[in-house]
Amino acid sequence: MNIKKVTAIINEMQLDNVANALCEHGVKGFTIHPVSGRGSYCNTYSKDGLVTHKQIEVYTVDVNAIKIARLIMKTADVALDSEGLVAITSVDELFWVYQQIPAKISDFTFVETLRDSSSGEYNESHATKIIKSTEEKIMTDLDHRVGVRENSLVVRNLRLSNVKDENIDPLIEYIDQMFGLDEVSFNRKEETIHLAYDAVNLNLPFSAQHYLNLLVAKLM
Repeated sequence: MNIKKVTAIINEMQLDNVANALCEHGVKGFTIHPVSGRGSYCNTYSKDGLVTHKQIEVYTVDVNAIKIARLIMKTADVALDSEGLVAITSVDELFWVYQQIPAKISDFTFVETLRDSSSGEYNESHATKIIKSTEEKIMTDLDHRVGVRENSLVVRNLRLSNVKDENIDPLIEYIDQMFGLDEVSFNRKEETIHLAYDAVNLNLPFSAQHYLNLLVAKLM
């Protein structure tokens, strides 16, 4: 997965329009900064000649980056000088502070509108694609246990220590009752526990291996 960052510097008067357009297209996460600078236009009404703008940063996957950039430019363009710029840069790694897990493709969305961008006419074929995609997502979620969603699914294989027959079965039974767990199993040969769970509904600590080893010791 290739993560991109779209950085846009736009006329501050167009900020609300751009923010609304992003939300309408399913882009819920972005950061806004007040910035000032100077390009082809010089603000002769200020002492330093700088122009005040707003900077928007959006993290997304590579297939959506150019779409988001074009959306921002189309929305912010009012045919005036010094309207700003849009840049797309690569991101080596991206982690969410909550859960301390790396970003996944499903964390980023861009939804095409039901109206063609050039004619404004209803695009029935695309509407059908959106409906089909939504139905597929619902069916995918139904493949999991209650409390587990496909876009929040985390799979981990952790090695445990001091595992014995008398404590592994109670451990598996204990974990299996947790809300948000999709599946759990233990490989006795490898001494590893396999976990699949919803990272939102089941808040396992990032140091889950240490946490589970404490449970093993407790159940001895």
